[in-house]
Amino acid sequence: MLVPFWRSLQPESFLAWYRQHAALLLRFFGPVEIVAAALAVLAALVTWFGDEPGSGLLAISALLAVLVLAAFPLYFQRANARFAEATIAPAEVAVELRRYSNWHWVRVVLAIAAFAVAVVAASPAGHRLRSAIASSPADAFGVCESRSARPSAGPSGSSLLTAR
Repeated sequence: MLVPFWRSLQPESFLAWYRQHAALLLRFFGPVEIVAAALAVLAALVTWFGDEPGSGLLAISALLAVLVLAAFPLYFQRANARFAEATIAPAEVAVELRRYSNWHWVRVVLAIAAFAVAVVAASPAGHRLRSAIASSPADAFGVCESRSARPSAGPSGSSLLTAR
């Protein structure tokens, strides 16, 4: 949302805007990302030590959430500082914003994957999939297929395929 706006500005205008809002961006996004990763790690630890179903999937979700957070010191911290302090040449801003956008989309994909894995870990479908994998990894896909269409009795007792 912000990156397309930033890219629409002239480099000097973007740097001035960023300098004015850098602290606010960090105060907002920093805690949001830290709390999200901490909650994912906490959920993984609670289920792991409680020997709860889905603990492995929640560990994967936590790892993905931590990777989202790790992108800050790996790339964003330096880029944000260069923007805030205007130590980047205006001619380089467009290239750096393209790079920033690419890194941002990697984080978005990681965050969506973390959320999706956590949802699967908590869902009944995830429980069936985990059970199938635990009993026989080869049967896991059969469980997924059998849940999407399975026979049930029709009004006259005849067998119908019902979608779930």
